[in-house]
Amino acid sequence: MAPDHPGPRPAGHHQNSLHRGQGEVGVDLVLAVGGDLAKQLALAAGAAGVPEMGIVRDNKTAAAHLECILRPDDVVLVKASRGGQLW
Repeated sequence: MAPDHPGPRPAGHHQNSLHRGQGEVGVDLVLAVGGDLAKQLALAAGAAGVPEMGIVRDNKTAAAHLECILRPDDVVLVKASRGGQLW
């Protein structure tokens, strides 16, 4: 039986497909953390219909920004790679 995918895939292979549906599930804001990949994520979110996007350089800046804008009933989904060292 052949494997689902032949050989290793480059880093981020599934990344674009995983993030395409964000605008379809009622996401109001995507705050991307990092450099070039974060920019790509934010731009893809906007193209998918997310009304507000932001890019910050590091986790500390992201946390400070969210503390300023979040309201008591807001729901937050945090998605990070292991390399992002979020925890």
